Amino acid sequence: MKNFLLIVVALCLFGTAATYMRYKSFSPCVWIEHDLIRESGLPKLVVQGQVRALFLAKGIADPTPYQCIKTWWGMRADGTLKPTDTRR
Repeated sequence: MKNFLLIVVALCLFGTAATYMRYKSFSPCVWIEHDLIRESGLPKLVVQGQVRALFLAKGIADPTPYQCIKTWWGMRADGTLKPTDTRR
């Protein structure tokens, strides 16, 4: 049981560190912006406006982290955001 708990904690720490290294933030709203900037090559200000408009179109003026992560996963699932190939 102790080894299992140690492995789970290690995996959580690794996942947290990897997320922060990639996005420099723990905010899922920033993840959406980062991925859209990477894919489109548009300036950050334009992408921030697009993300804001995306949420406003859904009637969300101030998105919560839950709404952002749900949208981020939805965009990845429907192919709007493609996974990054880290083997390059």
